[in-house]
Amino acid sequence: MNTFTAEIFGQDPKIVKALKVANNVAVTKAPVLIVGEAGVGKKTLAGFIHENSTRQGKPFVTVDCAADANQVENEILGYRDPETGRFIKGAFENANGGTVVLVNVDGLEDTFQKKLHKILGELTDYEIDVRMVATTTKNLSKLVGAGR
Repeated sequence: MNTFTAEIFGQDPKIVKALKVANNVAVTKAPVLIVGEAGVGKKTLAGFIHENSTRQGKPFVTVDCAADANQVENEILGYRDPETGRFIKGAFENANGGTVVLVNVDGLEDTFQKKLHKILGELTDYEIDVRMVATTTKNLSKLVGAGR
């Protein structure tokens, strides 16, 4: 869990447009997908949305989905520590009330995507309230069309 302070500024029309859209979406409860080239500040924009929402001051948790598949699943869902037997909470529980950012969401393994889809559909059965933000450098529509 971490806090996030995002300060974004600039006069370029693309930055001005991105900030306008980010401000508009920040006040909603809608999940957000941020698409852009590597290094353009997608995670910073996610933090900006979080800080300008009603979730400001609440947890802001990021998970890099391009990491090892088992590590990603453990980070998102939690896991039992093999040494202590203690359960380590995952991103959803750690971010309760705040925002979870799935960085490089296109890196999620197919089998975990299905599991995550089912879990997200069941979150309403639990007392977990998170806003989902995902970032990617890829065209997800094309990946879906290709069966990914």
